[in-house]
Amino acid sequence: MDKAIFSRSIYRLAAISVGLSMACSLLGTASAQAQSNPYAYDGSSSPSSTGMNNGFQSASNKGALGLVVNWNPQGRLVVTQIVPGGPAANAGVSVGDRLFSIDGKNIDGLPAAQVFASIVGSVGTTAVLSLESPAKGRYEARITRVPVDALNKSSNFNVGWQVNSPNQQNGQSNDNISGQNNTVNNNSVSTTNNTNSYSYQSGGVNWNVSGGGEAGYSLKYPNGWTVEQNAKTGRIEVKSPDASRLSIFPFFLPDQNIDVPKAQGLFQVMLKKYAPGPQWSAPMMVGGGLRAMSTSGGVNSIAGLALSGGNGGTSGSLIVFQIPNNQKAQSELATMSQILQSFTITGVPQQQQQSTGDGGDDYQNEAANTVNVPAQNIQFTKFVDPNFNAFSLDVPAGWNVSGGMKRPMPVDLRPWVKAVSPDEKIVVFIGDGSIEPRYLPAGWLTWMGCPPGATYKTSAGLVTKVLYYQSADKFVRQYAESRIGKACDTFELVNVEHHPDLARSINGTQGVVASDAASVKYNFTAKGNAGEAYFLAATKKGKTMWWVSQICGVAAAKGYEEEALAVFLRMYKSWEYSPQWSQGQAAQNVQFTQNWIAYDRAARARSAAAFQSRMAAMDARHEAFRSRMAAMDASHSRYMNSVRSSDRAHSNFINYIRDEDTLMNPETGTQYQVEYGPKYHWVNNTGDVTLGTDSAWSPGANWTELVTPPR
Repeated sequence: MDKAIFSRSIYRLAAISVGLSMACSLLGTASAQAQSNPYAYDGSSSPSSTGMNNGFQSASNKGALGLVVNWNPQGRLVVTQIVPGGPAANAGVSVGDRLFSIDGKNIDGLPAAQVFASIVGSVGTTAVLSLESPAKGRYEARITRVPVDALNKSSNFNVGWQVNSPNQQNGQSNDNISGQNNTVNNNSVSTTNNTNSYSYQSGGVNWNVSGGGEAGYSLKYPNGWTVEQNAKTGRIEVKSPDASRLSIFPFFLPDQNIDVPKAQGLFQVMLKKYAPGPQWSAPMMVGGGLRAMSTSGGVNSIAGLALSGGNGGTSGSLIVFQIPNNQKAQSELATMSQILQSFTITGVPQQQQQSTGDGGDDYQNEAANTVNVPAQNIQFTKFVDPNFNAFSLDVPAGWNVSGGMKRPMPVDLRPWVKAVSPDEKIVVFIGDGSIEPRYLPAGWLTWMGCPPGATYKTSAGLVTKVLYYQSADKFVRQYAESRIGKACDTFELVNVEHHPDLARSINGTQGVVASDAASVKYNFTAKGNAGEAYFLAATKKGKTMWWVSQICGVAAAKGYEEEALAVFLRMYKSWEYSPQWSQGQAAQNVQFTQNWIAYDRAARARSAAAFQSRMAAMDARHEAFRSRMAAMDASHSRYMNSVRSSDRAHSNFINYIRDEDTLMNPETGTQYQVEYGPKYHWVNNTGDVTLGTDSAWSPGANWTELVTPPR
């Protein structure tokens, strides 16, 4: 087979899988809100041979266990009905118990027919069921099959597996084998236009399965609905009797790499051509794809476009819901969501030729041979958090699986799981226990000796880094290149895509200053082997801290991409937290918050008391300082007086020795040494002549009397 054609086929399958996994997000529906999977099984009603070689027992030799199992919204088989007084009830099985295996065979991930074939059997044979009950935990039940007729006597047991023969499609009654000994036509699986189709009943509603063979797909739909596939374009149309319509249109653009943000024009052109009636809104990014909506003409319409690029081109899916706005709109939407959830790829559609202007598909222009890619028969087992029993999820049996809940402090939760295939061709991880919350740089941290890049230890025991906030695209690139890129020979970035809606979904809005989610794709080579790696991260920033709120990824060698994606989706969708853990953690969160508030109040009270004590000590020290200063001033004054007295005594002594006296001109302040003896001394107006007399009379108008200087 040509390598390029095989590569393109792989990318087509991967793109359709990715597109359909995104479809509910793009179209605004949720898988958890979809109805239960209609493949309901009960041990008292089983089809006889349907020509599919599933090992069903003949109606005359049917034995039943007296229970019904069905898939819940999380994709797990659980007991939905018990026959009162039947063998399952006597063995202690209860409604709501989860079924893991039958006779030691793990039934997770098996097709519906295989699970049903394991439940039914010959009368008198025994089946060993491994179940789990919320009350009893994991347990085994040994149940002996009894005749169907004995169970059908219970009026409370609503059995309902029917196989329709071709007669029913012509308006004739079908053969209901629920507790009857009718012979079912072995041609109950009909083939029309290379599409296998058969029907069954669940919850009182007859369902059909369409697809298989060369159709390249399989889906379920209720009786009364119709399914058509365009042989040229591969487009699938599912219609209800009330005019609701679901269109699934996989396509491939060879030798073109188109990312979602640049595909708005393509989206609008495709809507105009394949859904021209509604007045579509402008395309907007939702969950990694594009979405448009319309409420025109009394019809609620939702359209989604998902793309996946590869070396051979760009694969994608266009999905359109069109539902009349009436009282049945809600139920119609739920049914269509269930149909979409059931859609699976069973092989690559037939070769599609490029349009030649004859009204065919302008975008379905890949020239490729029909190829069936065999799915790996991976069995899954349950992984339970070994540290706190906090969560569980399905992981591939036989793979190297590690992980658990890491909790450095009561409110710092870091769940993670990593699965590596035995041949090390696939690595899948969800979460990373080594990524701690980070503090944003701040002045108070710098004052405490923790500038950007430093390690800060909180009073609660958290040891973390002080780092500036990183948007998701920057963080995830740095993470991928440091954690995986360093171990590869080459590690080449292919594209980066932001997911604002996913960021809001993961991070919320309360208390969030900044929020981002982004995914990246890398091509790598390691030890001579080529492969692809995908990473998704979400980050959010608060006022003082920021977090990596989501991190997950897949790395797969070439040819293992689809298998890796399937494993990742199974692990991601099956992840669930233990109710007991959630309740206990919620109580711990409340207790931690209360303790933190009490600690904060006590810390504030201690701080206020310490501040007041420091202020009182400062006041006392200030008062003591003022007292010391006053004493020093008094001492200095006494010292100065003593100095002045000493100076006067010294001056008097000098004058006595010299027989002189020191006098001063009161008008100018000039001092003069005069002869000691005369009572009065005078100085002329030029200041150069002094005169001593005993008479108090002035010598004249130009003379001034000298006086003793102040002491």
